[in-house]
Amino acid sequence: MQDKYTISDLPVDIMLPGLNGKSRFYTVLGWLQVLLLIVCVIEVLVIMFGPDEIMVDKRIGVTFVQFFLIYPGPIVTACFIIMSILQLAQSQRAEKLMKQFNESLHSQLEIIDDEIPEGKELELLPLLSPKEQSEFQLFRIQLVDVSEKQLNH
Repeated sequence: MQDKYTISDLPVDIMLPGLNGKSRFYTVLGWLQVLLLIVCVIEVLVIMFGPDEIMVDKRIGVTFVQFFLIYPGPIVTACFIIMSILQLAQSQRAEKLMKQFNESLHSQLEIIDDEIPEGKELELLPLLSPKEQSEFQLFRIQLVDVSEKQLNH
């Protein structure tokens, strides 16, 4: 295998880190965000249409449902703060994956923009379906006509 591919080597197939970034942890984060969003919607409805009074038994104290009826504002605020933190964690993970992808791509290619012929552009195609993706994925890099690419997309 040669060090870096140039414009004259195209089309080439190269292995790059997969961009799917699917892990059990991030799937759980996604479901947690959905759950928090549902809680927020319910609490906003409580704020708009909830009861004017809530009776609390002194012996038992506040029940789970009564807690949601008594404190809808703070619960919505807490949900939005937690959802924002989860979104930040997911976007940082996506940024890290993209950085790894770009570094790997640049380490295998030596193509300068000026080398690309007029009316052509580089196209990066994944050769596996999303279900077949793993930590590394096979990509094809090739030159395509700009007008041809616009027709295909």
